[in-house]
Amino acid sequence: MYIIAAFLPPVYFFIKKQPIAGVVHSIICFISIILVITTIGVVVGISLWFISTVCAVWDMHKRIVEKQAAIMT
Repeated sequence: MYIIAAFLPPVYFFIKKQPIAGVVHSIICFISIILVITTIGVVVGISLWFISTVCAVWDMHKRIVEKQAAIMT
């Protein structure tokens, strides 16, 4: 799941049944891809993709910790 969250954040959110987050991250990833293709906005495009990836991995980590806490109680 980490690979999906790291490379395809929108897919991760759609798999976790969070359609609003999936749509938002799809838009962010689309904009970042367009900016990287233009080579003018490479820094901005990579930054947007990185922010989207961090959000997805952070959400996944939060879910894992909550699941482990529920098991321990």
